[in-house]
Amino acid sequence: MNGLIQTMKTSSVASEMIEQMLAEALGSALSETTGESVQVRRTAGQELPTGSPTWFLSGCSEFPGAGLLLGGSREAWFSTGRKPLARAGSVEADDETALSAAREIVTKALNTFASALSVKLNRGISFESLRELTAAPDSISLDALTGLELEFHDESRVALNLIVDPKLTAALCADEKAMTSSPAGSPVNTKNLDLLLDVEMPVSVSFGRAQLPLKYLIKLTTGSIVELGRSVSEPVDIIVNNTVIARGEVVVVGGNFGVRIKEILSKQDRLRTLT
Repeated sequence: MNGLIQTMKTSSVASEMIEQMLAEALGSALSETTGESVQVRRTAGQELPTGSPTWFLSGCSEFPGAGLLLGGSREAWFSTGRKPLARAGSVEADDETALSAAREIVTKALNTFASALSVKLNRGISFESLRELTAAPDSISLDALTGLELEFHDESRVALNLIVDPKLTAALCADEKAMTSSPAGSPVNTKNLDLLLDVEMPVSVSFGRAQLPLKYLIKLTTGSIVELGRSVSEPVDIIVNNTVIARGEVVVVGGNFGVRIKEILSKQDRLRTLT
């Protein structure tokens, strides 16, 4: 009985942690796309959206059959999507354009959330492309329903619904437990790791490579073009201490180039990049 109670407590804490991480990821995505500070808060007792709701469903690639849902009324999504469009000058954007913009915001938030989970679990976590639904699927329990309130810079608010599939929570709990325990079941000693947390590491991004004969190399001048061995659709490599640790896509943040992490490489993949 005590073991069951402990499991329920662990699941509840994990669910709250996931909801909070998603709220923070959504707030970050909204702030980045609107250029303003956007607050996202978890709320209790949220009811299902009325009228013609729109749900965005995404499954976790590493845990088949488990996923999460983010939903709201179509008017809520239209209002959310028009915020970044207004920044871009598209004040009169139609509903479908606004919904598409909202979809991009959710995708950006999921990528941020996946990156945070990858760091926490020390393994690559990714989510599948969003599916747009008009109702929550029967396979996902509505008991896990919670509310999110979006507050924008102009003090306008939008209410959304979040459902974290209990199967996803259970899978992440099991994964974290396995990660934080040694094979013998004793906790991992992190004191030595703590000593390294403030050490600065050089991080670079590789768009591709090329090999040129010396006779061509010395002919390079201003305006010369060097073709790299990577297509424009391929992700770029993120390198730490000459080791590729992740791959991502190039983005622009506040007028500066940045990289959105799409994949954390496994230990085996990192070793392959050294060869």
